Amino acid sequence: MSHKLIVIIITLISLHLSSQGYNDIDEVVSNFPTKFKSIQDFATKINESFSTDLEKTRAVYYWISNNIAYDFEALKNKKNYFSYDSEDELINKMKILSEKVLKRKKAVCEGYSQLLKFTLKELNIECEVINGYAKKYTTDIGRKRNGSNHAWNCVKLNGKWQLIDATWSTGFSDENNKHFKFNDMYFLIDPEKLILTHLPNNPERQFLNTPIKKESFFSLPVFFSEYYNSGLKINHKTMGLIKAKENDTIKLIFDKADENRFYRYALKNNSFTTPFLFEREQDGYTAFIPIESKRSTSLTLYNDNGFAILEFKILIEK
Repeated sequence: MSHKLIVIIITLISLHLSSQGYNDIDEVVSNFPTKFKSIQDFATKINESFSTDLEKTRAVYYWISNNIAYDFEALKNKKNYFSYDSEDELINKMKILSEKVLKRKKAVCEGYSQLLKFTLKELNIECEVINGYAKKYTTDIGRKRNGSNHAWNCVKLNGKWQLIDATWSTGFSDENNKHFKFNDMYFLIDPEKLILTHLPNNPERQFLNTPIKKESFFSLPVFFSEYYNSGLKINHKTMGLIKAKENDTIKLIFDKADENRFYRYALKNNSFTTPFLFEREQDGYTAFIPIESKRSTSLTLYNDNGFAILEFKILIEK
């Protein structure tokens, strides 16, 4: 048996065991109490149930993402937790916030990330909160936003920083706080993937060999979580803002496309989606999509299950 084949087999076995391990962890956590009196009690339950830092991190993340509802009321009120006179005061405020989140079972992104941080700290696992900008609307494309609108985490496991977004894992787009859409795509997600939607204020927290600039981030299309499993890879030269003439046809360039799958598109306010095909090029794929609109609009691409994967801003030039 060749060395290359042995490596492939070992890799596949490791991936299988990792997947199975998460399933086992998730099943145990699913039987945890839905409420805890304190972070210390929560951490004690984790310690009693799991042994490795990876298991404990997954358990904390899974419980938070499946038990903490997104607080839309707090989002609308835009309550500010960041008024402080010293670093110690800020840390104390964030610890108090974390305890409130655990008891109220409601939070915005800062609450999710602080609860994850302080629980892991109780378990002696290094974890930090990352503040930055999350891009999820076409109105962000082409604009250079200042400040922050989101918070997520990095956790150090086996000497390597890994990325987690517990807020986006819980499925916060549904304003029915009793309905969760758990999605673990954002657990230990690759930095190359997360940078498509999350821009840290501190470039070092991108964990990329070559951090991208703010201008480049906001020039990208809007990426949805289904994109990562869509079989598509958009070419890096394809911008999120596309200029077109009235009733024009635009050209989208992809490095990869799954020829065995079907994709569809729709313009904003269009009730129906339309299939589109790729043309095979020497170094990738192209798709030609008619823009039958007299006004500037947005274009959304969907996978074969009907989920949005990419969104572009279309500027109709007169």
